[in-house]
Amino acid sequence: MIIYSIVPSEVIFEQRQEKTEKKRYISYQGETLEVTPVSENRYRVNRIISTCLKTYLDPRIQPGAILETGEVK
Repeated sequence: MIIYSIVPSEVIFEQRQEKTEKKRYISYQGETLEVTPVSENRYRVNRIISTCLKTYLDPRIQPGAILETGEVK
């Protein structure tokens, strides 16, 4: 299949690149999060894994947020 687009291929095939990233599951303030290491002591939140709806409204743990190592347990 050939895709003719002005959009870079990295954007179109972003899911394939995510598989190579190292994902971790951590506990943060009693909630389970899927994170990706950004640097030695920082993590980017990929996904919230919780059944509590209030957790999804917390801006500190929204997908894309950066957590410091001192905050992660």
